[in-house]
Amino acid sequence: MIISQETIQAVQRVARIEEVVADFLPLKKKGQNFWACCPFHHEKTPSFSVSSEKGFYKCFGCDAAGDAITFVQQIEGTSFVEAITYLAQRYGIPITSSQEGTQDLQGYRTQESLYILLNLAKNYYIDLLWHHREAAKVALPYLQERAISPEIAKKFELGYSLDQWDGFYKFAIKKGVSLDLLVAAGLVIQNGTKVYDRFRGRLMFPIHNSNGQPVAFGARHMAISPLSNAVDGPKYLNSSETVVYQKGRLLYGLAFAKQAIKQTNHCYLVEGYTDVLAFHKAGVQEVVASAGTALTETQIDALSRFTTKVTLVFDGDQAGIQAAFRGIDKLLAKGLEVNVIWLPSGEDPDSYLCKVGVDAFNHYIRCFAQDFITFKAGFLLNQSVEQGPVEQAKVIREIVQSIVAIPDEIQATLFLKKCSKRFAIEEELLFTTYHALRHQTTAVWQQKRIGASHYGRQKSSPYVDPKNIPFTSKLTASIEAYEREIMRILLTYGATKLSEGQPLYAYILLELDDVTFRSADCKVLFDYCKAVFNKGDLVDMQCCLDSTEESIKKIAIDVTALPHDISEAWIKKYGIYTIEEGQNVQRMSLEVILRLKIRLVQELIEENRAALKEELSEAEEARLLQVHQLLKHSECSIAKQLGTVVAQ
Repeated sequence: MIISQETIQAVQRVARIEEVVADFLPLKKKGQNFWACCPFHHEKTPSFSVSSEKGFYKCFGCDAAGDAITFVQQIEGTSFVEAITYLAQRYGIPITSSQEGTQDLQGYRTQESLYILLNLAKNYYIDLLWHHREAAKVALPYLQERAISPEIAKKFELGYSLDQWDGFYKFAIKKGVSLDLLVAAGLVIQNGTKVYDRFRGRLMFPIHNSNGQPVAFGARHMAISPLSNAVDGPKYLNSSETVVYQKGRLLYGLAFAKQAIKQTNHCYLVEGYTDVLAFHKAGVQEVVASAGTALTETQIDALSRFTTKVTLVFDGDQAGIQAAFRGIDKLLAKGLEVNVIWLPSGEDPDSYLCKVGVDAFNHYIRCFAQDFITFKAGFLLNQSVEQGPVEQAKVIREIVQSIVAIPDEIQATLFLKKCSKRFAIEEELLFTTYHALRHQTTAVWQQKRIGASHYGRQKSSPYVDPKNIPFTSKLTASIEAYEREIMRILLTYGATKLSEGQPLYAYILLELDDVTFRSADCKVLFDYCKAVFNKGDLVDMQCCLDSTEESIKKIAIDVTALPHDISEAWIKKYGIYTIEEGQNVQRMSLEVILRLKIRLVQELIEENRAALKEELSEAEEARLLQVHQLLKHSECSIAKQLGTVVAQ
């Protein structure tokens, strides 16, 4: 769906950044801003600032920044359209499509109808689990047997479907739901004139999208009686794919885990629904499941929005091991750091937790994680009756094949070195095998190594320090600092009316119209503000937050966000009064502009002096001396306006 610009603008105007952030984080007021520990990196001291006045957030630890829309995108791992939809629903703003997307509006409404129906079904199944005598006989005893507490069951919204052909169908029809929508949601099956429930006599596991909306169900059959309808089918039955559910795109439990995953930058990846519940029973929340499907690239992409580290915890049987093997290479190919926990034979996380208890389970997952090389080597060598050279060579090749999947060559090199130590085999031979598997010749590899070695022996540039940081003069640094200060004043106080009735932003933009900014970020931002001004629109912080370019938002926030502000206690508690800079913005702006201009003139003077040191003709030398006098005159003129003195 293409959301109309009117809807986007309404969301930008109505959404309050502090309210949106408070939905996810506890905020504490300090000074003019709100503060919290950043949700995007681990920290103990709050460095995450939310400015309700300016309408943005900024973390001074990890540099995350944005407006309400960006925050929802980052915290939920959603697209721009999904973030707009979430905020529009939160604030009751009608969602309209643009003229280009009118045909998609019906599709959007169908999706919304499915969400409402699936939520109705979820609540229906929940009510049956806790209040129907059939569930009390079969489903609740099963939960007790698997040590699934009522708290965990309610957290994951577990339910129960009656062992009847049309229990839910009749319920939904009475609620006014159409048969077509029930079929489209995958909740009932229509076979000619026969219509019946897809789920019967089963424990229901709602599958949620990343926003926490139920989009499908996984259902485990309960052995009710020898004549039960439910046992005539697979142990687990999932919803069919629908408009809102594609099984290869979702991870079970992600909605409950994403905050913990972000905080720890780590995720456990398991196979089934009850395995996820087992980790939560043990107090470990950063866990998701592939839920009966082979791990897909789309699932990995969804996971990589929240973390760079994944630990596979698959069942200790042959099928679980093979699933781990397939998952390792896929995860490595996406640049993720991969470890594996090998459970005892015949155990899954749920059964192992029930067997050893919470403390022993937590100890095991903390202490028995292996990197993929150690895991593959241990398993493959144990599989071989004879661990001779041929078998070892197969194992090494299998491991190198996984290393080939790693996109980062530095990481791949380090893992090849580790593999070399593990098997006591020459690094060069492993590098040769590695590149052969990537369809490259040994000669190419050697050429790269020669080139790298030659590069390492070259002398460093006179303008680069040993850490490869470009040389920047104090004068250049001073110029860029004044440029940032000008942009801060422009965006913070741009709408302020001056004595002549002219807005401050017009004064600043016209004064600096002939200046080329040195800072790349400030130049981008200044050019954007000039374009807005030339269109006749207001130039302030909001115009930057309204930009569709994330880089504009980010730069604007970076130049205006301050890590500290004057505490209100100075006045209220201690009676200390300060002059607010906003009280005299014209004078402040003029001073900063003059200081920038004098630095630019001084830079030209330095360049002119350097040119005079070269071998020159008399005419050229005379011309440069004349330029020098003009520049010095400009420097003195600006200094006089500033009330300072410069050396002649």
